[in-house]
Amino acid sequence: MRKVLILATLLAVILLLPLGIMSSERALLFLAHWGVDTFTDYRLVLRQPALRPIRGEISASEIHLHPKQELAPPFLSVLGLHGVVNAMDIYRANLGGSDLEARQVTIYVSSNDKTSDPAPFEWIQYLGWLPQKLEVRQLHLVTATNKTLVFPLRNISGYRADGTQFIVTAQAEYEGEPLDLQLDLA
Repeated sequence: MRKVLILATLLAVILLLPLGIMSSERALLFLAHWGVDTFTDYRLVLRQPALRPIRGEISASEIHLHPKQELAPPFLSVLGLHGVVNAMDIYRANLGGSDLEARQVTIYVSSNDKTSDPAPFEWIQYLGWLPQKLEVRQLHLVTATNKTLVFPLRNISGYRADGTQFIVTAQAEYEGEPLDLQLDLA
């Protein structure tokens, strides 16, 4: 009987520990910084973060991913992030049941830095992290090679059409001409 009680207690602790961590904003912020620092070549900078996954809310005024070893512009910047997040999505490492919106996203790619650029196949592995619904008012793709190019996209809206397909629409201007874009990711 004593072994059954110890085993039941141990099992309860193992199953409830993630829920306990998810209810602590400080623990989640620590884990986010530790995870990025330990498993990537980047440094995470958060401004005014609010992580409340048990209530289903996340927000931050700014999120920046900088290359860890050099003083360079952030690889990724997100301004005005707000999300309605399903706590089980975070537990399963998948945002398929969550909604995210941002005022502005900037992605900076340079051939002059020491960080290796991911291959297209590497980007595909992150499609599972796309949310159920995504809204971004402005996205700037900035490339720094011999010639710097800034390509702005506006009114980006994306959603999961089914379990394997993500559809994105956006507006842009190219040499003064308006463009309406649609991208199906599968």
